[in-house]
Amino acid sequence: MERLRGKIARVIKAKGFGFVVGDDGQERFLHVTDFLDQNDWEEVREGTVLTFTHLDTPKGGRCGEVSFAD
Repeated sequence: MERLRGKIARVIKAKGFGFVVGDDGQERFLHVTDFLDQNDWEEVREGTVLTFTHLDTPKGGRCGEVSFAD
């Protein structure tokens, strides 16, 4: 599956979710459980660059297999 890049546009850390805008301009939902290493969630801030896979869900796009970009 293709890995995409994007930046966190909004993050609600207390609730464990946020939104990522991919380099393709599409906004996707992000949940703490989407990270390959859930400890990375503690380092997440708006503007953080991530790599991820795209998942189609009934509610729209979602990030999967999320990690920090190199």
